[in-house]
Amino acid sequence: KRVYEVAVPTKATKLAGVNILGSYLEELDGVGTGRADASRYHKLIFNILKSIFENSLRKPRIEEILAEETQRADITFENRRESGFFRQLDEGYHITCPTIFIECKNYAGDVGNPEFSQIQNRLNKIRGQFGIIVCRNIVDRAKAKARQRNLKNDEKYVVVLTDADIKRLVKLKIGGKHEEIDDFVEG
Repeated sequence: KRVYEVAVPTKATKLAGVNILGSYLEELDGVGTGRADASRYHKLIFNILKSIFENSLRKPRIEEILAEETQRADITFENRRESGFFRQLDEGYHITCPTIFIECKNYAGDVGNPEFSQIQNRLNKIRGQFGIIVCRNIVDRAKAKARQRNLKNDEKYVVVLTDADIKRLVKLKIGGKHEEIDDFVEG
């Protein structure tokens, strides 16, 4: 199967009787780990997140060129700042986040220091201090949490979402549970 970027109708997860997000979940289970399927995983996560966060984030971009063409972010969104988790980041926690940076890692093992350093380099008080790493699985959660805490010391905030988390978010979106999506990402 190939994944193509699809325009998902606003405020709808069904198109002509087909549940797009359900189809994406089926596709996710068929994507292998590693370099061979990295692009496929990246595009699939882009489409899933675009749909999940359609009411909170806008202007999704894939492989955006940054820093005078010396860096490339896997996925970026602009923060709508209208409601929910992403508005709370800015207004409640005073975390600068006009741009949300997302890095996709299609690894069989845990993400480590290089992956956290990569997203850390994207974040600053001008572009935004909040990012997301999407990866297949985390075995050593304590180590991942320690890396997240280290970034916090530098006023940079990163949430790690695994495939299991993505599946949970999709189910919440299909169920129309928008507040629970915010709670889950914040948790």
